[in-house]
Amino acid sequence: MIPRFTRPLRAALVLAALATAAACSDAGGNISGVEPDGAALAAKPGGTVPGTVTATSYYCSGVAGFVGYQIAPYCTGGPFGGFQSTSGTGAQGTVTITFANPVNYVSFTALDPDYSGNTFTVKNASGVVVSSGSFIGDNTPGTYTESGVGVTSYGSIKEVILTAAPNDYVAYRLETFN
Repeated sequence: MIPRFTRPLRAALVLAALATAAACSDAGGNISGVEPDGAALAAKPGGTVPGTVTATSYYCSGVAGFVGYQIAPYCTGGPFGGFQSTSGTGAQGTVTITFANPVNYVSFTALDPDYSGNTFTVKNASGVVVSSGSFIGDNTPGTYTESGVGVTSYGSIKEVILTAAPNDYVAYRLETFN
């Protein structure tokens, strides 16, 4: 049986996700995140994070409700907020969101997708694609738009792959999942 969450529980899960996202967000110009063991990461953009990862290729992990997740690579989203693959306002690469346990639903938004070719792929635990598509671009650099997507696949969403169009500066926001 698939659990159905009440509105107050869904609201609590969304608030927990937002609080976790805030923990992985830009703090005073530093890129910051949390390693799975809870040790904080911090580095100036383009600098080196303590350990063996760099500020442009590290990850953010957290827990919302009872579901853990990791976003890699994770850098703060510049002027749009959210997160992206590389710090700064240049072309972006692929970002992967991985859930510790499969979820039923996930929603995410592309922040300022200008060109065609900004895509998403949602996979199950076996690596089988359960959904894929494109974000709607406005073909107007300098004009801010958002393109949101929600995917339902009961108990089988394990990974979301967000791929930026060549030469597009785009950031993302993980809205909710359960």
